[in-house]
Amino acid sequence: MATSIQTRQACVAEGSYVCNLALLAAGCSWVGGNIYSSPPTSAVGIQLGQRSGQTPFPGQIQQAAGVTTAILASGCMIETMISECRGGAISFQNEATNTILASVYQTVGTALVGPNTPLISPGDNFIIRVNGLTPDGSVGKSGGMQLVTSAFNGFLMFDQAGNQPMVINPNSAIFAMGNSGHIQGYSDAFFSTKQFDLSCATGNIVTNGSLSTGQSATAPDPGASGTVATANVGVARVNPSGASRAGCILAVGTQAGQEVWVVNEHATNTISWATEATSHVAGEAGGTFVLNGKRGQKFVWDSSVSLWFKAS
Repeated sequence: MATSIQTRQACVAEGSYVCNLALLAAGCSWVGGNIYSSPPTSAVGIQLGQRSGQTPFPGQIQQAAGVTTAILASGCMIETMISECRGGAISFQNEATNTILASVYQTVGTALVGPNTPLISPGDNFIIRVNGLTPDGSVGKSGGMQLVTSAFNGFLMFDQAGNQPMVINPNSAIFAMGNSGHIQGYSDAFFSTKQFDLSCATGNIVTNGSLSTGQSATAPDPGASGTVATANVGVARVNPSGASRAGCILAVGTQAGQEVWVVNEHATNTISWATEATSHVAGEAGGTFVLNGKRGQKFVWDSSVSLWFKAS
């Protein structure tokens, strides 16, 4: 019986004093091998694309009148190792929609470089590990990961029994937990000091800290028979600076069980509500629940009867 063994010679790019590999086209593939400078030099490892008006490499064809022409490197596949190319392991010059898997070793300079903001195209998929440099929080010295998809089930996770506890839906900007899972926070390095728990089974939120809801950015004078806004705030600030205001309306709630504080910031002028049918305040006969100056009232929205109930 004969055995056939096939081997593939690894690709190598090294020895340049400027750039070891320049991808100046769409749909290029560099998979495997190594890109390096030995001894270490200030050369770039991989350059992706080029901008116009730059100094061309000696002998390159993508130029006109002695300067470079703009070339977009897109749809490329890169999977490789890059070592001690201190001008930048990868230089992101003019690129988009690439897939990059790279392991970088570099001890001086910045590993991922380029003129763009953000540095790497938002259309790229990449996993880049950087070793040898002191991480400073930037992707250039720390590496990173980016996944691009517009799918409803863009990122899935399953256990070995096939149960799906989590999905990220980029199409609708949703991070979702399922199968009665939990989102938990710990102040230690896991799993001794739990500070909060959000149960997807019950909707209960348990926290060791405080819960703060946002207050309105302004404190307007609602005016006579005016409306106090309640949407997207936990504290609705008002300031009846012109005079005490009667016949006011508390805007309808947006969520069942919504809670809101109405706070009167004026020193003396008051707020009083219109009748129940108009103000949406349960039990209000018109002037029943007067909100004095420098005081607050708490209300809870009962969607089954479409009324605010004042806390006693």
